[in-house]
Amino acid sequence: MPLISPPPVIGHRCARAFAPENTLAGLSRAVALRDAWLEPTSPPGTWTAKPSSPPLWVEVDVQLTADGVPVLLHDSTLERTTDGHGSIADMKWAEIQRLDAGRHFDAVFGGEPIPSLEAFLRAALVSGVGVNLELKATPDHAEFLTRMVLEVARAVWHSDPSTPDASLPTPLFLSSFVPDALATAARLAPDWPRGLLLDRIEPGWADNARRVEAVAIVVDHRLLTSPDAVTALGVDDRAVLAYTVNDPARATQLRRWGVASIMTDRPDAEMAAAMAVKIRLTENNFIYGSMVTSCDGRGHNKHHGVTGSALSVTHSMIGRVP
Repeated sequence: MPLISPPPVIGHRCARAFAPENTLAGLSRAVALRDAWLEPTSPPGTWTAKPSSPPLWVEVDVQLTADGVPVLLHDSTLERTTDGHGSIADMKWAEIQRLDAGRHFDAVFGGEPIPSLEAFLRAALVSGVGVNLELKATPDHAEFLTRMVLEVARAVWHSDPSTPDASLPTPLFLSSFVPDALATAARLAPDWPRGLLLDRIEPGWADNARRVEAVAIVVDHRLLTSPDAVTALGVDDRAVLAYTVNDPARATQLRRWGVASIMTDRPDAEMAAAMAVKIRLTENNFIYGSMVTSCDGRGHNKHHGVTGSALSVTHSMIGRVP
């Protein structure tokens, strides 16, 4: 069974609170948020730390067009996130490319297209971003969708012969609510880790997880009411990931209970701080929490209880989150 080492914070549908979901613009914003922790400033000598980019994963949803092209879209219909109408399963790729998937979020994103899976994965690969692909399968089409997705994903993730699997940012992490989709993935791509999605706890979930060799359970955070609930889902050494967590206090609670990662609409510094992400600042110093908003010169940081080394930092030295 392949291993999984997800970062504590995963961008849900890229960075849904800051950009249109499941788009290249969303990927760019997630990368910008990751890279905005700290910036070097002048004059030389006042701050010697270099920018540090913590690991970044994003979660996206994959469906098929009528002609079998894998594209990124959460809903089965187009109305909520595009200017289109009807079911995506009834539209061909050529029609999908004409839709606007950005203006519904903000006019500044007008003209943002629904990306193909191929285009998205190529952009993620260039950005060094790990990807969780949620297979939006139905029981009767699970195998076909998974086959088509894996055909594209394999081609992209191995498109550069000089980039072997081991040097990629991470193997693709495949998840689904439909066990048959994950079973197909286990057969066709056994080296890519799989996670069983749960929106309720029903008898048989553990048997399904074993059948598809899931290395993680990805669960609605509202079902996690105690540390024991996390422990119960983590049987067989599975990681427990929780969606969709947008409250920093809740993120910290889940982390303390043993949740490995949260999926959040806002993969920003505040959520990273809540999950106690460790970021390298200098050669010998680390900060837990990924963010410094102010420091009084005695090493007392004043943001979310973050602690760090005794470094003199001023507001002008802080990188701003977009």
